[in-house]
Amino acid sequence: MSIVKIETDKSVLPGHSFSQALMDRGFVFTQGVSPCRPDTRAVAGPTIAEQGVQVLENLSAILEEAGLSTRDVLKVTVYMADLNRDFVQFNEIYGRFFAEPFPARTAIGATLWGDYVVQLDAVASVPASDES
Repeated sequence: MSIVKIETDKSVLPGHSFSQALMDRGFVFTQGVSPCRPDTRAVAGPTIAEQGVQVLENLSAILEEAGLSTRDVLKVTVYMADLNRDFVQFNEIYGRFFAEPFPARTAIGATLWGDYVVQLDAVASVPASDES
């Protein structure tokens, strides 16, 4: 299988030298998904509630473009500007987008770009084709 670039305007299109996602060998690897609105490229708002929903909507749009959903996600890495302040609220939002079995997840406190309070990336599995 060759590498396939995944791109949708339903999530923020990268303006730099990286892709929204790449698919290869049965997996999709996403970029660091931002909490920006795709139509304006502006950060969704200052709070984890606003940015958490937006970052997960953006991830969902990228997965949908690849023919996948959050049910196909195996691993998520979440970067938060303030884990102590925001982890519990982000976890509640996260639970609206993911169901059992939840993906493996790592949460990291990080200095993020600009006004971001959250960013994430994910690895999803492409279901095997039923064709023989």
